[in-house]
Amino acid sequence: MGLIFEKIKSLYSVWFMVLTVGIGVLTIFNDAIVLKSKKYVEEAKWARYIGLIYIIGGLGVFIVLKVLS
Repeated sequence: MGLIFEKIKSLYSVWFMVLTVGIGVLTIFNDAIVLKSKKYVEEAKWARYIGLIYIIGGLGVFIVLKVLS
């Protein structure tokens, strides 16, 4: 278990967290708006949820790894 944790910790850097949060922000503010303008309302709602998952997940994993290390 410790070896797996160390591998994940070494892979998940600040840049990876910024990339993950950036993908979430782009999904919410770009993809959801484009989908809504093309009358894909249900897909736009899912894009917003997925964007929030990316943002919360990216920050959450980073914080958990920093607290546990």
